[in-house]
Amino acid sequence: MQAASNEYKDMMRRKWRNPLSHLRVTIGLINQQAQASAYIPEPDMYTYYSDLVKPMDNYKVQELYATCDQDYTTVDGSMYFLPRDAADVVLNQGIVTDGLQGAIEIQFPVQYDIKGLTVEFGKAYPIEFTIISDNRTMDVAGNMSGHYVTEEIFEGATFLRFVPVAMVNGQSRFRINQITMGIGIYFDSKKILSATKKEHISPISEELPTIDFSVTVDNKDRAYDVENEESTVNFLEIGQSIEALYGQAMDDGTIEWIPGTSLALKSWSADDTEMDFQASDCFEGMDGTYYRGQYHPDGMSLYDMAVDVLTDAQVDYRDYWIDPYLKNVLVVNPMPVVAHKEALQLIANAGRCILYQDRTGRIILKSSFVPDMEAASDNETYFSHASAILDHAEKEVYALPGQDYTGTSGAQYFLPRQTTNGATYLNTGYVSEAVAKEDGLFADNPTVEITTEAAYKCFGLTLEFGRNWPDTVIFHAYYNNAAMEDYTVPGLTQTYVVSHEFPEFDRLVLEFSKGCPNNRVVLDNIIFGDSTDYVLEYGVELTKTPKGTQLTKVRELQVVRTIYNLSTEDAKELARETISVTALDNRYTFYFSNPSYDLKTYVPVYVEATNMVQNGSFDTGVTGWINAQYDAARKCTYVVSEDGNAVHIVQTVQMISGHKYYLRGNFMREESPGEYSGNDECDLVRAIANRESFNINLRPETIAPDGVWHTKSAIDTVEATGEWDLRIYTYGNKRLYIDSLLLVDLTAAWGIGNEPDIEWCDKFIGYFTGIASIPKYGCEIVDSSAYYATVELTGITGPTEVVVTGREYVTTQSKVSRQLNPTGSLEAWNNPLVSDTVHAANLADWIGDYMKSDREYDLSYRGEPRIDANDIAFLENKYVPDLLIRVTDHTLKFNGGLSGTIKARRDMSYVATAKNRLAGQ
Repeated sequence: MQAASNEYKDMMRRKWRNPLSHLRVTIGLINQQAQASAYIPEPDMYTYYSDLVKPMDNYKVQELYATCDQDYTTVDGSMYFLPRDAADVVLNQGIVTDGLQGAIEIQFPVQYDIKGLTVEFGKAYPIEFTIISDNRTMDVAGNMSGHYVTEEIFEGATFLRFVPVAMVNGQSRFRINQITMGIGIYFDSKKILSATKKEHISPISEELPTIDFSVTVDNKDRAYDVENEESTVNFLEIGQSIEALYGQAMDDGTIEWIPGTSLALKSWSADDTEMDFQASDCFEGMDGTYYRGQYHPDGMSLYDMAVDVLTDAQVDYRDYWIDPYLKNVLVVNPMPVVAHKEALQLIANAGRCILYQDRTGRIILKSSFVPDMEAASDNETYFSHASAILDHAEKEVYALPGQDYTGTSGAQYFLPRQTTNGATYLNTGYVSEAVAKEDGLFADNPTVEITTEAAYKCFGLTLEFGRNWPDTVIFHAYYNNAAMEDYTVPGLTQTYVVSHEFPEFDRLVLEFSKGCPNNRVVLDNIIFGDSTDYVLEYGVELTKTPKGTQLTKVRELQVVRTIYNLSTEDAKELARETISVTALDNRYTFYFSNPSYDLKTYVPVYVEATNMVQNGSFDTGVTGWINAQYDAARKCTYVVSEDGNAVHIVQTVQMISGHKYYLRGNFMREESPGEYSGNDECDLVRAIANRESFNINLRPETIAPDGVWHTKSAIDTVEATGEWDLRIYTYGNKRLYIDSLLLVDLTAAWGIGNEPDIEWCDKFIGYFTGIASIPKYGCEIVDSSAYYATVELTGITGPTEVVVTGREYVTTQSKVSRQLNPTGSLEAWNNPLVSDTVHAANLADWIGDYMKSDREYDLSYRGEPRIDANDIAFLENKYVPDLLIRVTDHTLKFNGGLSGTIKARRDMSYVATAKNRLAGQ
């Protein structure tokens, strides 16, 4: 429910309230394509602290750097020192010219017709300037604000150049903080004939939420004519923002405005007398498919999953809010292949949340259950039980030495001495360690902290104190570690009802700033009261008798758990397709019908290659090598020089002149005390006329003595045919271990001129012994999930057959049941994200409470702009006091006055804490 002032609430509760209501509707006529494609050429013309992107991307300049422009910098502490380097600039300053009164030019890749401009110049704005485009030059004089709006049309514009003539602060750089390629058209109550807003939300996210808004405006002057080329109607675009504000006339003649909605324009039509606009929520257009579901054996939070879905749907991070509570809800199952909006719906249901679009247009994922609460204090005496103040139980009382605290009625107990042997004390509430002084003040104010599992909102609470109660308490409300409110309540009594609309919080700190003189603070209980302050009463809010419907009872609810297991079968072919590959388009995405893992890909065209190294793996010793030493534990050879003289091991191989060879090996330098000295080589050498020549050298001397394996590789062309020595050579003083040596004649395998480069070989040639079939062309998976694999091909163009292999997950199902009624139907609830038993049980309780509320009401009432779908309210009922209902459908109509209808379901989740508000109305 939308927040409003107490004066507004009192006005709307009256039986005879002021009938004069107001409505404002604004439609943003923004050329979306021009806005998205606009860019700044010649960035050198602007300061290093400029941001040349954010001004066109709807970012505001909020904080300023101090600069040397005339009459620009203030000394009130509101500005920041300007960093010397661009890398240190963190504040958005918009576009700032490098020279004084320089021009700013914005360009577009193609011609656009732009209906109006909205420009934020900031505090240093031009009072005279010129706007130049391809077909228009517009001079502006007498500008008196940093916010500039024009309705002029710039036809066929490929650029907009702003040229300042005179600045409000004299000699100054020219700035554009934000620019919008368009303006907004505005209708008020005088122009609006009628409007209707319809909302629907499922409290358990069983269906997607919807908001539909329609407005009809007067068009008798034919201002909105599709045949009029300059008419605003010809600049409307699907998806443009449409915003509504509802207003109520107050007793003092002012109007209090309530945010109504912010939606996307869907359609419009006009005749000679009226024009109609229709708008809908963002979910209607969110119909792209989400394929990124992945199995997470260690769990992925629903928060991170929601962020990934929204990011994949290209929703700006500023346009959504996700309850931080979802960071604590982990799931392992992959999201199935569904539309983005349906993926959000599954996340909302799995997290016991509601999904909706708020009045500012943001997507909201918010917890929708009464959260568990815990109380604690770091200032309580040894017999205190701060955690017990939430149990609503009657507390025992110890006799305490506080002034006028202990009586003679026999109702108090003697206080045991403090011991360290784990003594058990009576069930007390919170008793502070601190004692108030004679004036009631504390040296350190005692505090009690209440934390909630998720965000919580209440409209009041009750404090129950002991015999002597404190005078003043300050409530500090926090949400996600951000301070939301500080609310002071003086003049406390032993049982004190706090009637206050607290903001949503997940931590509430009670700070006692003034106590009873010479007494501790004794708080027995804190009882959270109403979750709403709105009452639908006969003869006041309700305009017709409510229509109640008994829904079909549900006997048993079964929540299905889906468990993913790895397959015991060998990998199989998941996809095979012939695709067209070009140098510019060498990626292709394959989609799978079943969730899969262990994905691999290849092009089924092979070459036969030989590892020319005999026993390059050293698995069984050093056969084939001369002078080699063996490390049996590591199953590899090593070389080391004990005295500084050269040591080497050798194997002879046959090489062919003009062929390219690929040499690779794994090397590790032992980690041991002392510095490394010496030199190493792993190379191919050939003795020619009593001297050596070499072609390939892996240079292992660069490897640090860190005890870690490193891979070295190289490609070179051999210059002579004959016997060559593959040599590992050292005169280093630390052991160099060698393993997995590979030598491949690339020319023999791929052919002259077709040899792959070293990056390709490193990526696609694995270690092998003897002869192996190696894919002739490079093919690798560069992105994947359980439902798709994107492959990238190298070294080939034209039609190419590609194969993707892998294993499919094996799924099984189990059920967690909850009995709701003795009779009725059996309902199964299957959310594919749910696998854990505890998770399923929590979901069964949450959904079960909803299904157990088997009464539905259709209400006609006089209309209240504060109400949102999923709000809860009290409904007057002579048989059931404190009857709480949850709104599922809300229709609000405007035709100069307000009226509305509500479809609601009885709500059982807050029954335990609800108070009877009706008696006090």
